[in-house]
Amino acid sequence: MDKNAWKHAVVHLEGAGDTIPPMHQFDEMHKEMDAYDRGELDPRDFLRPQDHGSRAVRSRGTAIFFHYNTLRYLLTARHVVSDPEYASIFSSGMPLFVQAALAEMDWVYPIFFRGPTVDELQRFGEPRYGKLVNLMAGPVHPFTLSEPDEDLAVISLDRAYPPFADELLEREYVPCGMDDLSSDPVEMGAEVYSWGFPVGSVEERDLHPAAQHWASSAVGNPQLATGNVTDVMYDGPFFESEIPVEHGNSGGAIVQHGKLKGLVLSRNEARVRAVRTEELLKLLGVQFEKDEFLKHRGAGRSDAQ
Repeated sequence: MDKNAWKHAVVHLEGAGDTIPPMHQFDEMHKEMDAYDRGELDPRDFLRPQDHGSRAVRSRGTAIFFHYNTLRYLLTARHVVSDPEYASIFSSGMPLFVQAALAEMDWVYPIFFRGPTVDELQRFGEPRYGKLVNLMAGPVHPFTLSEPDEDLAVISLDRAYPPFADELLEREYVPCGMDDLSSDPVEMGAEVYSWGFPVGSVEERDLHPAAQHWASSAVGNPQLATGNVTDVMYDGPFFESEIPVEHGNSGGAIVQHGKLKGLVLSRNEARVRAVRTEELLKLLGVQFEKDEFLKHRGAGRSDAQ
């Protein structure tokens, strides 16, 4: 893929969660219902949407739209889709055995939104299928996370919600594939580039109150950053570069000569830490095996979200 095509292979992904645990939210709603039944709450206040911390936590990053063996995926950084601190808030107030079970699971945000680009809004309008809901439902999840140190995540769109991927194609996003990856060793000094959605390039737009909990307010076009490889870590799957990235670039592609060489993970002062492509392929293989298992079992997810 050429440089411009890679621009259309990245997706602005936003995880959302609540600042107040679900059990506490239920308690507050029951209190309001009881107050209304006793005549202590004005009907107008009861009917007005109540803010119980719903979708107040937002985690934004970049994901790569990827096509593998007829299936569509999002490839990104683990910390974009999962937050251990928030996971503990989510389970607060639940029975201890539920908290223990959740602590052992690979946890992700309960809902994800796709932030549209400026160009997309002008040409196609608001996304109609730009959300992924309840990825943790069911015994076999449509996502796979690496160990925290490797910081990778794969989401299977065809298992989670096919219309999400269909709309990306309709709006001229371009998925990359195996031919666009390179597992050749990263070379010191090599020039590389990355497309992503740094926070400084993203604007907030006003959404209708009814849509605020069901969409991302972020809008921005992907930004190009270039630099050189500054360190190759032969004792691990990582390398560093001097690409000028910031918060929001996490999960974005690092490309050399049109080939994916790794994913942006983090920034330490002027250096960007990335994980090499071969680790991403291992994780993708795990998720693909899960997808094939579910396909042969005839177990899919509904297109209705």
